[in-house]
Amino acid sequence: MLTSLFIIFCGLALLLGGGAILIPGTIGLAERFNIPARIIAFVIIAGGTSAPELLVSVNAVLQNSPAIAWGNVLGSNLANSLLVLGMGALAAPIITSDNLTRWDLKFLLLVTIFIFVVLFFGLYAGAIGIGISLILISFYIGYLMHILKGQKTEPALDDAGEKRSWKIALFYTIGGILALVFGADLFVEGGIELARLSGWSEAFIGLTIIAIGTSLPEIMSVGASILHKRNDIALGNVMGSNLFNLLIALGGAGLAGSLVIDFQMVLLPVIFLLAISLILLVFSYRDKPLTARWGFVFIGFYLCFLSLESLLGTV
Repeated sequence: MLTSLFIIFCGLALLLGGGAILIPGTIGLAERFNIPARIIAFVIIAGGTSAPELLVSVNAVLQNSPAIAWGNVLGSNLANSLLVLGMGALAAPIITSDNLTRWDLKFLLLVTIFIFVVLFFGLYAGAIGIGISLILISFYIGYLMHILKGQKTEPALDDAGEKRSWKIALFYTIGGILALVFGADLFVEGGIELARLSGWSEAFIGLTIIAIGTSLPEIMSVGASILHKRNDIALGNVMGSNLFNLLIALGGAGLAGSLVIDFQMVLLPVIFLLAISLILLVFSYRDKPLTARWGFVFIGFYLCFLSLESLLGTV
């Protein structure tokens, strides 16, 4: 038990340290290269914190377990959209009405609808599945080119208090991402072992420690963003992570092997993803921030989803 507690402690230390240096590093890179910090959050932080989802999904397909890949990606996106954003909104209002966010939300909704259609018609098989995977990856590359091309129209960061050497900023950014990823892994490992020693069931462990642990990098990076009063980075991280999961993680997994799955098994999470994407898009056009009240609502939705999954026996 002492070993498990020590592993959890080390994981938390890495998470706190990673969160402390990640956002200053991101802001420093944005300042040095005259790029909106939100775009760096979308590309670098989101991709870095979502790398485990890519590795897990590809490994699951190689072991002929496509259900794990789908559950990993869809579950991670729901945790990001409901749990991470909900907790962030409890700390400070999150603005959703800027042009970049609207583009992200529109694209995320379209991608989610595309995934729904692919699953409904069972298109993720054989050569067709490989073609779908290539389409997903090309979508991500194309969207990255779009936002990078349009970054010149966005205001550059102007924060003299955050100026630092680009080398130090890069070290902070990469070090922060690695600390978050490895810290979350240690936290989950120690938590699972401690829970098993305490007699918890596998299902309960999955619904609590693993579900929250896999979202810890996003939770910590969003929390650090809000602490530095950079809500634009917070939302960019979540949107970027969700798109990375749907396009790169699923695309990469589809190139590694078959992603065929029973549509009924993923119907509930896809419906929840469509609903939350639509809700966020409506918020962006109403010029209404996500406040603490909506933070509670989002977290409540997440708990509702977990409860429904548990009752249906698809967890």
